Amino acid sequence: MNVLSDDLRYLKGLDGPIALSDRLGITVAANNTTGDLSLDGSYGSVNDYHQIGWASVSAMRGIASAGGEMSFDFILQSAGSGSIAAGRTVMRMRGGDGFVGIGTTAPQGKLHVDGTIGNWVCWEYDGVDGTARTVLATGNASYAQAGFAITRPSNGAIANVISLNATSLAGATLYSVASDQCLLTASGGGYTVARTSGSLTYKVVLMFMTL
Repeated sequence: MNVLSDDLRYLKGLDGPIALSDRLGITVAANNTTGDLSLDGSYGSVNDYHQIGWASVSAMRGIASAGGEMSFDFILQSAGSGSIAAGRTVMRMRGGDGFVGIGTTAPQGKLHVDGTIGNWVCWEYDGVDGTARTVLATGNASYAQAGFAITRPSNGAIANVISLNATSLAGATLYSVASDQCLLTASGGGYTVARTSGSLTYKVVLMFMTL
């Protein structure tokens, strides 16, 4: 009885932290939204959910991609649905590229804040060429743009530093010397960066805000 009493005290944590000699495995139904803990044992499949939270809403959720990389959400989701409700708070740390989104599950840069009326993104790309690279997806800007850009060409010339302030949403020339140009282009409320003439490539860093 003394041994049993000691074991119970240990399991309750009354005699210090409980130490497990092997991994603790808990497997319940995938995408469970009715309990406080949901761990799916089939890690690596698409839409594989690992979540810790409260009944009907999830406080923290991990989602595995097809390649097995995990993204983590801190969210309030639709009760019993497993999907994020409109207007609910969300923060995503995306596996693979390490992008962080606040208010968005599709961050466009290392840090992307998507508010109710505006967007702010810290965006970078090493090796901009003639392919348009998305800074902000369409529909994210309606009235004005502001921020800063640093652009360095591959020929070793001094980097160009400019401010991005305009109400026309027309984008901006990030670098232009002779026939070599790199532009920030606006279209449909979104923005892309690309080389528009010449053969140089560019390192580009943007601190970018839109309304």
